[in-house]
Amino acid sequence: MPSRDGTIGTERLNNVQSVVIVGANGAGKSRLGYWIEHNNECPTHRVSAQRSLAFKDEVTPVPFDSAQKNLFYGGGALSVYAVSNDRSFRWGGNSDKAMSHLLDDYNPLLSLLFAYNHRRNHLYVQRTRVERSFIEPEESKLETVVRIWQSVMSHRELLVLDDKLKARAPHGSEYAASDLSDGERVAFYLIGEVLIAPDNAIVIIDEPEIHLHHAIQARLWDEIEGARPDCLLVYITHDLDFATSRKMATKIIARSFDGTAWKWDLVPNASPLPESVLLEVLGSRRTTVFVEGDADSIDLTLLSLVFPEYLIIPRGGCEKVIETTKGLRESSGHHNLKPFGLIDRDYRTNKELSCLTKHGVYAAEVSEIENLLCVDEVLELVAAHLRLDVAATVQRVHEFVLGQLEREIEQQAINRTQKELTFRLAGFGVKARSKTELQNLMAAFTSAIDVDEIYAENQKLFRKVVDTADFPQALKLYNRKSLASRISAVFDLRDGGYPELVIRLLKDPRGGKMAAALRKYLPSFASADGVSDG
Repeated sequence: MPSRDGTIGTERLNNVQSVVIVGANGAGKSRLGYWIEHNNECPTHRVSAQRSLAFKDEVTPVPFDSAQKNLFYGGGALSVYAVSNDRSFRWGGNSDKAMSHLLDDYNPLLSLLFAYNHRRNHLYVQRTRVERSFIEPEESKLETVVRIWQSVMSHRELLVLDDKLKARAPHGSEYAASDLSDGERVAFYLIGEVLIAPDNAIVIIDEPEIHLHHAIQARLWDEIEGARPDCLLVYITHDLDFATSRKMATKIIARSFDGTAWKWDLVPNASPLPESVLLEVLGSRRTTVFVEGDADSIDLTLLSLVFPEYLIIPRGGCEKVIETTKGLRESSGHHNLKPFGLIDRDYRTNKELSCLTKHGVYAAEVSEIENLLCVDEVLELVAAHLRLDVAATVQRVHEFVLGQLEREIEQQAINRTQKELTFRLAGFGVKARSKTELQNLMAAFTSAIDVDEIYAENQKLFRKVVDTADFPQALKLYNRKSLASRISAVFDLRDGGYPELVIRLLKDPRGGKMAAALRKYLPSFASADGVSDG
């Protein structure tokens, strides 16, 4: 491999079974495949992403040597290309276009496979004449291709005739193999290209997932790899599902290519993230922010619209967000990631939040992310959009929210107290030398925690918010996920209609004011660690 940091030199990958190169468009993945093809001592064979799947119904018999030259060098009679190891003719005679040239070699592939078949048959006849007894014929490359193909495409049968391939559906009539679907043809093509590669070769396959349904990709490539254990397969892809399916492969993220050099990284084996998510994060050019919720949560939709410049990834609960963010930051020696975490405030004290910010985890200026939809600036924009009396509508929301909070003061105080007690108990980290010492230390630790006092302070905190009608503070303390849905009636919308309307307004090309209003209550990740927004 070329040097991973873009400097002069090369880097050797040891003990690899296969390699997957993943990266965004423009990261130089295909050019990296071309570099590998031309900068290794062992034989190489590259299959372009630009490939024609058309082939003739009948295969013209070609001598074995000519068939090999025609496939690997682009001209059966042009032996000078084979002698000089010049593959440019295979790519249209222009090495500068070797990444984008349409590779039209399905017919040469079939010619070589049939040539292998004829040679096997000829050698078998000679051997049986000498030994004068039955010998089990070895499986030819063409027969291996057909066997693997049929193990994956079980709904079809391929028939090998003297100079052609035929296909047949169960209980159906025969038809030309050229009439197979794109997926069926590409599967045969890819199996064949790998099987005819030289012994102990590096085989580079650009976009191995094209035309293949996700349901058969993993099985097909498992079969192909099993048939060529002597070869190193290098896959070039932007399909994260495909990359993840190569369980034993060494994964490489192509970050950038400046025209002469690449920047790339190895994907670490140990990570707090599932591999598919890690590949997405490493392959993105955007700063990553982990958030609570799942792929269908309003948190993800809302924050993706407010922060389009960031890669927003849901991680479930707050503990997963914290664990993932801390884990990746602490293992930054293996990658260049510096992600952030965004969690609900959820009764956390300022002291607890301050501890989390040291690890890149921040909270919004409201208790729940959904409470962002209830801030005054958003209320005003929605009321104006619905042509309601803005001031009166905002006042009605204030009264509704504060009224709901007053009914729940006791429960909210209990919840906040429980959260604070959990945080304090987590600070018990002594090392005792005996059971008695441990008991004494725990007793001393817990005796210093006055539950009644903590509860009274929290009840007083919520009571003050209600008595002073401090609406911003109410949104900061009141932990009730359904709050944004429950104010729908104030806007004469059906239950849950208000959050849906805010999302629609954010998606509108004129939604910039709404996004700007929401960002005021969210951390500025760009300045948090002195990083840029890109």
